[in-house]
Amino acid sequence: MKVKTQRQSLNKQRLIRRIGQQTRLSNAQVTEAVESLVAIMMAELGSGGRIEIANFLVLETQTRTRLLTRHRATTDEPLISPIADTYCTLKCRPGKHLRARLHELSRKLPKG
Repeated sequence: MKVKTQRQSLNKQRLIRRIGQQTRLSNAQVTEAVESLVAIMMAELGSGGRIEIANFLVLETQTRTRLLTRHRATTDEPLISPIADTYCTLKCRPGKHLRARLHELSRKLPKG
């Protein structure tokens, strides 16, 4: 029986340490840069913008409309969810290089 080992996720602290090791910047400097990057990205997405990092990732907000549903027992009145009829969500698409890496990873997975 094979035991699948799960990799640790790359959280903000691990990311800061790895950037610091590669760039030889202090963790305080890297933390300030990462937090600035996150704040700028959140402000852009929060205002309905789009972020495109060439060959890596595209993030954009998307407005969706909820579908109306009818009560099954009575088809007289449509029931509308108490939540708003439209909402925003985040759409994430891989760029060209990331898509190629994901394709390579998929080919390495066991079949079945």
